[in-house]
Amino acid sequence: MSVVKWTVEGEPEAKVMDIDTPVLGMDWYPAGKGQNEIMACCCSDGSFKLINKQGRIEKNVSEAHATAIICIKWSYEGTLATAGEDGQVKTWSRGGMNRSTVVNGGKPIYCIVWSPESDAILYC
Repeated sequence: MSVVKWTVEGEPEAKVMDIDTPVLGMDWYPAGKGQNEIMACCCSDGSFKLINKQGRIEKNVSEAHATAIICIKWSYEGTLATAGEDGQVKTWSRGGMNRSTVVNGGKPIYCIVWSPESDAILYC
């Protein structure tokens, strides 16, 4: 699989990198004061990767979930949330360290979104 950068006109601009595991979702965190831009990709093997703008993997969290991570989303403050087939929603620091398991259900979770204040997560 490849990550490709596209123009706003919909034309491929450049290949950023190759990823050996199927990616099921991704979210971009823009640069803030004193921070670099970073992309989070969730994968079918239960891992997620934090990738910089140049395509270098900054962090690979290999056993984030027991099964595929279906959705990954940055909060407005830079906290990462992951949701997966294992029925869990977990939160992570910007550096990829586990903070907590917010939901531990028995059914897959397909979508997550942060509240504007970054103090709540809606999931389905």
